[in-house]
Amino acid sequence: MNIDTRALKVVAIIGLVLAIGAVAHGVRAMLAAGDILGPSGLVVTPAGDVWIGVDQQLWRASPDGQLVEMAATAALGLPGAPANLVRHPDGSIVATVRDDPALYMLDSASARVVRTLRPQWPEVLARHAGRAINLAFHADGRFAVATGGGHAVALFDPEGRFLARTASDSYRFTNGLWWVGDALWTTDTNRFSLRRLDGRSLELRESVALPSDGDAVFVAAARVHPQVASGSAQMAALTRLRNGMITGRVVAISPDGLQREYPHPGLLEPRDLDWHDGHLLLTDGESFSVLRWSAEHRPMPPFGDDTLQATLRQRAAERDRLGAEYRQGLFVGIALFALAFALALRAHVLERRDAHRRRTLDLARLGTPEVDGRRLAAQALRVHGPMFAFMLVALALAWAPGGPLSFGGGKAATWGVLLGLMLVVTLALLITLRRLHRLGRSPAYEPLFNQMAMRKLRSGALDLALLDGEHVLETFTMQGQVMRWVVLTDERLLIFASTFTDHRLEAAYTLAQIVGASNEPGALRPSRIARGFRWCAPGGWIEIALRDGGVLCGRVSAPTVAERVVKHLTAHAGQARTTSRPRRSAAPTPNNGMPPAWAAFGSALIPGFGQWAQRRRAAALLTFVPWLSLTLFVTIPLIWTVAGPRAGVSPKWILMVAGSHVVMSVLAAADAWRMGQRPVR
Repeated sequence: MNIDTRALKVVAIIGLVLAIGAVAHGVRAMLAAGDILGPSGLVVTPAGDVWIGVDQQLWRASPDGQLVEMAATAALGLPGAPANLVRHPDGSIVATVRDDPALYMLDSASARVVRTLRPQWPEVLARHAGRAINLAFHADGRFAVATGGGHAVALFDPEGRFLARTASDSYRFTNGLWWVGDALWTTDTNRFSLRRLDGRSLELRESVALPSDGDAVFVAAARVHPQVASGSAQMAALTRLRNGMITGRVVAISPDGLQREYPHPGLLEPRDLDWHDGHLLLTDGESFSVLRWSAEHRPMPPFGDDTLQATLRQRAAERDRLGAEYRQGLFVGIALFALAFALALRAHVLERRDAHRRRTLDLARLGTPEVDGRRLAAQALRVHGPMFAFMLVALALAWAPGGPLSFGGGKAATWGVLLGLMLVVTLALLITLRRLHRLGRSPAYEPLFNQMAMRKLRSGALDLALLDGEHVLETFTMQGQVMRWVVLTDERLLIFASTFTDHRLEAAYTLAQIVGASNEPGALRPSRIARGFRWCAPGGWIEIALRDGGVLCGRVSAPTVAERVVKHLTAHAGQARTTSRPRRSAAPTPNNGMPPAWAAFGSALIPGFGQWAQRRRAAALLTFVPWLSLTLFVTIPLIWTVAGPRAGVSPKWILMVAGSHVVMSVLAAADAWRMGQRPVR
């Protein structure tokens, strides 16, 4: 190992440490930003004061919007941030805390906890009690609770004793609810309807379907209109959320299901709502403000004086700053990791190159000429450039403003354009395949079509399998049911089990063990693969008959190489030229790690583990990183959501995620099994 390689490794390690530090800083900033949720719970007291739950504080504003007090929830006797604030018939305020089944009664003047009420939940609904943050009180003190993921509404007496619950399958998630006289109105969140229940038995009395126009269809928080008892056509205000249950809109709803939207020009993240002096107030997590609409649904300036609004803006700015720190930390971490990985890979390449030079592999008789990277890049551009350019132009024209996929022509027109685009792409692919067939037969382009095999040959690992005095004549990849890397020497045919990153010596046949070869599909062994080759991707075909009756066959990416190999084998098949000589190295193959069965089992549990145990670092990274990304960013949030249940999840999505894990595990296990060390045939 020279000094330059050691320096590259040291810099790579330093870069990796810095990358971990940058990502850790970003994660810290992300967690801190996640603690700043802004205004959420909202209630107007009988005296007209407005209480706002802001993270771990309870803010109180006077009826005219002046910020009176910002009290820490712990100082008020609350164990956490208020999730919901509701008026009690006796004039006090009831607060709930997420994941806490207790109801905290707050004095309407001091906002301090004066009593704690613990509803007596039935066992079947007990696990949903702490997440059931939506409740409504009847004038006589009875209260109903919507259990969200419990798919039920429960009724309790004023002391918290359980009275009744709705029948099974009445809801697919339920959130908002309110009393109108002795009738209890509830929301079927995921089925976009209202349910009117008997106020004592909770038996269904009426079901009202809501319009599902637009993408904000899920029915969430609600607050009854203060004049509903006097015959107001507007019964309540509802929040309707988009998929994800974060952003949405606010509508007024009438008893017959008609709705009228409260307009808002930008994105809205509705949290909680209440009525104040005939106006509708809404805490908005997007703008960190308390929005306001008039009785005629006209937007008004946000509620609160300059101090209240400025304080909310400061919290929003702090959240944005932490969010920027998270993005910067993540970007710097990824950049440093990529740099460290590139340096480590470069050091690995230099080490293998030095080892290759020391082994002095003789490639003077190699059929495929060695060319530099610049020439290969130029050839790749000539061969594949037209197709990529066509695809880019087609996509740009299809999706550009005014293009065929951007106009409002309806589903039929869109499908027609897509089918037309697919037809054009298919014709372009056929033309490209014909062109590749033609270029593949040109000796000038052989280094490009055969570059994977040449890259493996240049890695230097072949020296471990060569005998003293043995010379390489040809190398190529052969694609049959699996991919193999093949090396033809002046004495033997070496077959390697191969992937894009690794290879393992699988078999070695002397020329005496070979009885024939052909470029004609099916000439030595008719098969479906051979018949299908006539219609598949461009390239050459090779079949090699062995003395024991076996036949090696598959597609060769460079037809010119396949023709030379067949010509050589036809001329020298059956000749016994190998004498007993030692290998150039005592090491059997580059892969000498864990047994195949254990490696496959390990990769089935954790994709990449078996590859790492086999000392195939690149394959382990390429296998483990996608699995880890799927687990962290999709599977864990999905399990967290379903286990609650905190939201409705499509069975198709669950099957898709589970199927993705199964496919990853099977592919990783199969790769570890195939590339595991075995005796050479």
